[in-house]
Amino acid sequence: MPSIGDLDQDFEAISLITSWLADSYREGQYVNAVLFLYSITDDTFAYQSRRALGILKRLCGESCLRDVVLIPPKWDQSADEKQDVASDRAPWEVDIDRNDMLMAGVRIKRCPSSKESALAIISSCIETSRVVRFQIQREVVDQGCELATTTVGNQLRVDLVRRQDELRQERLALIAKGPPEGTATMGAEREETKAIDRRLEENTRLTRRIKKAVSSLHTQERGLEPRVLGSSQPRPPVSRLPPMLGNFQSLTLAKDTPSREQSLHRARDPLSEAVATGSLSFLQMILERDFATIAIGSWEWLTELEQLGYTKSEVAELLLEQRNDQLSIVFAPWILEDRSPRIKFHVTGCVHDGGCHSPAIPLEVNPCPADAARNLRRETASLCGLGGVIPSSQEKDWWKTLAKFPDSSTAVIHYQSLATDVSVLTRYLATAMRRVCTALNIVQDAKACCNRFTVLVQKPRSEVITMRTINFSDAVWFSHVLAEINRGLYAASLTRCQSTARAILDDLGMPVTNSGGPSVFDVLHDCALAVQFLSLGLVSYLQAHIGKLESFFLEAKLANIKLLGSTSYGSSKGSISAALRRFTCLDDMTSFPVLIFTRTSTTLADSSPQLDLLAKPEDLLDTWGPGEMIREPEDGETRFRALTVRGGIIHPSSGTTFHWRRLESHASAIDEESFAMN
Repeated sequence: MPSIGDLDQDFEAISLITSWLADSYREGQYVNAVLFLYSITDDTFAYQSRRALGILKRLCGESCLRDVVLIPPKWDQSADEKQDVASDRAPWEVDIDRNDMLMAGVRIKRCPSSKESALAIISSCIETSRVVRFQIQREVVDQGCELATTTVGNQLRVDLVRRQDELRQERLALIAKGPPEGTATMGAEREETKAIDRRLEENTRLTRRIKKAVSSLHTQERGLEPRVLGSSQPRPPVSRLPPMLGNFQSLTLAKDTPSREQSLHRARDPLSEAVATGSLSFLQMILERDFATIAIGSWEWLTELEQLGYTKSEVAELLLEQRNDQLSIVFAPWILEDRSPRIKFHVTGCVHDGGCHSPAIPLEVNPCPADAARNLRRETASLCGLGGVIPSSQEKDWWKTLAKFPDSSTAVIHYQSLATDVSVLTRYLATAMRRVCTALNIVQDAKACCNRFTVLVQKPRSEVITMRTINFSDAVWFSHVLAEINRGLYAASLTRCQSTARAILDDLGMPVTNSGGPSVFDVLHDCALAVQFLSLGLVSYLQAHIGKLESFFLEAKLANIKLLGSTSYGSSKGSISAALRRFTCLDDMTSFPVLIFTRTSTTLADSSPQLDLLAKPEDLLDTWGPGEMIREPEDGETRFRALTVRGGIIHPSSGTTFHWRRLESHASAIDEESFAMN
């Protein structure tokens, strides 16, 4: 259960508390007193306790504060006997009175660690009890307010936004610090860089939770997904107290359905409409012009930001950042040197080199992946980014321009703004491809692949998914020819570049250039598509193409990615879509949809049936292993008969078609199939 004090979880905790208070109030049962218990570990009143005290004040209301009792359950008995409460109060008690949330009427009870003293406090509360209507009960039940617009909801929103801003400033400071000057990028000297990077990752996780909490407030404020507090909603019994939740008692919150008039009013909310445009300048103009009329009702909390010193520009930035919580976290790059993969490299015993086993690190999606696999994906993502675009501290401006997010699960990658200057575009393509080659080298060093990786594609007019192999030699050559055109746009270099890009994109059936011959921009568009395809394909390979695409710098997992090359929407030059589709029998093996690449015009509809897979046994095992290939002698040759992988076996079913089915163990599978093979 969450507790008050964990800022990112406070909304959930307060929701549970409010639900129980509202339900009991509707049932005619009232709370007679509130006991606020907290631990004393030093002579000061801790920051979290101060916050919880402020939240308690807003839940109860000024008129009910005399029914609140503050109790430190770990009070030292010997210290209690030596001190006179009236004349020589403990430092923490004085600290309570000094803080800016002075709660007149609140009682403070010292409670030694004994059952008798605790019962005595409860008895005194019962003897002096009265019927109490808390402020949150009056706001939610009597006035019909949603939690997001109550006094405590507004305060929580301000706290969340303030904390989010603090995290952003901390992240910027860490990024600015960066790797130590003159430090090598590998070895023991990277420890300080790793420490900064770990702190950035912790910062990222907390920022995501804070944004989720703010998003919950915004969702409730807009009246989305209402849950009704009424007889149709099953309620827990109010005759007994719900489970303890941190410093408070709590239960699940629902909220009243907004009326039609309220919904229409929200639909006409000019600030919500301005935020929805995603335009910083337009939103700032609305805030500058109409702040007094906008910062009311559900937006009243904005006035508190103004009182805290936020400018209209800063408020606009915060509002847009909260809306776009699918965007990324900027990071400091830590792999700075270029490397090249080895063209003839093979992992010992791999399926490509005559062995039966796939590479050492399994690439399947795992809720708790091994450190080696997680770090490998992280390093690869830091180099490949999303379609070759990286939200690093060095390229964050490019990221904002080249990566767009129409919704939380969709990304669009295009280099159109780079294409206005050919030299800028060629330099960007050459740099992005060098990073892909560096990533390939790192994957080889981790023994996660040999000299190739796979992608899943759907050819035009095909009803099967093809597992396509990308050879590292093609990537190295492509990087070489891109470096050539970066030095000069010579005809021979352009021809080599386009032919290489076309070979990489071959199975996707991209449209052919008109008979007049390719222009420079046609060539660069093909090259941009190939760079985007290779960058995204390698990242997908390292999560075995299974499930939504995820990366340490993304706020949300992606189900759809559009690769537009150097053009924008509507171009006739062709584009690529990466989307989730399901296999037929292999769907039981992967358990999730897989990410496949198609030419945009041939993308399947969501209602399309599940698809078969066309793949070589060694590529299938390389992608979803570890596993084992079963071979048998036949006519003096050793032929492939079956493949064990992911707790099942792939065996012939009819003709050239194979089928995957689950088995209890690999060992029994091999014995069984040796007698029952078709």
